[in-house]
Amino acid sequence: MRIALDAEITITSADAFCRRVETCADTEAIEVLIDSPGGDPSAAHRMADALRHHGGRTTATIMKADSAAMIVALAADRRVVDPKGTARFHHATILVTETTHIGAAGLEEAARTTRRTERDLSSALARATNTPAWVWRTFMAVDIRLTADDLVRWRLADSITPTSSAAPVTSPISD
Repeated sequence: MRIALDAEITITSADAFCRRVETCADTEAIEVLIDSPGGDPSAAHRMADALRHHGGRTTATIMKADSAAMIVALAADRRVVDPKGTARFHHATILVTETTHIGAAGLEEAARTTRRTERDLSSALARATNTPAWVWRTFMAVDIRLTADDLVRWRLADSITPTSSAAPVTSPISD
């Protein structure tokens, strides 16, 4: 089964993605086509857990895997990147507007969540690349974008491959 992760990662898209993975037989291969700007890290972790627990072979094909989308990609057994594929890593941020009324306690909780998100992502990248987490935190601080060649060099992708064939795609968002 092919599943497209082609939008921002949200709780809703994670629910749909997990349902799609659960409908696959344990022996069925899954290819996740990733072209996402990232999104909610908690939702991305749920998607990653669904891939890790699937009994069949999983492949992530990366066109664009920014931030939280890379969490999903790292959960696949195999990662391939489109020749023009990229990944972007940045500091997690909290968006507070004039209409946000979360109070001091809410801001403190949001700050803790942001720190935990950065720690989790930098640790996952460190494990995948066998490098110290501080390297990835430094990259995130300067908002780095990696090319297909960079992703292979850093062992975040196994190889560069032409864009996937035109087999049917099941999008996790369209139910």
